[in-house]
Amino acid sequence: MPNAKKTSSDKTTPKAPEPDLLEQYYPAVIIRAGSIQGAIIILAIDYHINNYSIFLYQAVFLIALFIYLYSSKNRVGQELKVDLNKLKP
Repeated sequence: MPNAKKTSSDKTTPKAPEPDLLEQYYPAVIIRAGSIQGAIIILAIDYHINNYSIFLYQAVFLIALFIYLYSSKNRVGQELKVDLNKLKP
């Protein structure tokens, strides 16, 4: 019956993320955060040395981006496409 409609009982329960997914996710998060932090430090030093306001604006933008990309439980679930609310904290 290829044209059969799915009912609500056909829904599968969300699974816990595979350990492989988490092993790949956390190094990517660390590299992303480190790259942003490195750029912030370089821009802060450039601003201090050259006193060009563009460096300060770029640093503030990267700080906002860093805060936005903070790895909360919901963000990890969205990026891994799993429901982490069903897991223990």
